Amino acid sequence: CTLPGGIEEEASFLTVCTGIRPNLGFVDRSQVDVDTAILVDERMRTSADGLYAAGDVCQGSNLQSGKREWIGTWGNACYQGRTAGYNMAGRKTMYQGIIPQHISPFFDWTYAQMGDVSREGDGVKVISEGNPFNGPYRLLTFENDILVGANLINCTEEAGIMKNTIIQKQESGFIKLD
Repeated sequence: CTLPGGIEEEASFLTVCTGIRPNLGFVDRSQVDVDTAILVDERMRTSADGLYAAGDVCQGSNLQSGKREWIGTWGNACYQGRTAGYNMAGRKTMYQGIIPQHISPFFDWTYAQMGDVSREGDGVKVISEGNPFNGPYRLLTFENDILVGANLINCTEEAGIMKNTIIQKQESGFIKLD
């Protein structure tokens, strides 16, 4: 298997996940601003007056990048939907956004990914610990000693604290750096 950057890995088993895409066939792009999905602000308002969007059809704020991105997760959709509903009902509220994340079981493994594990540049350090084939495994990406991304296999009970550490941009003293 050839990965980005020309890295080649041998594998006896390979899985490719293509994910999902927002269905935008019903959107009149001359009336509503669209990128990968419908663009919304922190109140879930679109560019069309009185029109709100939430969930897989919209692009909200990615707390790490600061950009409006499509993050198709159940939790994100729920928060966005609640925010849109409150605002449509006249209760002004905002949803600041989320980071990319995914947790799923796969045969005997449970896999979690959150944040930006592909970060590159000065100050970036990637640390892996464990063995994905016979025990817990962590691949952690730091930038200037701040956790920015994590891949976890069979240790997903750590996902909550890792996610909060990424969102809050805290120094990761609880994680031993080499």
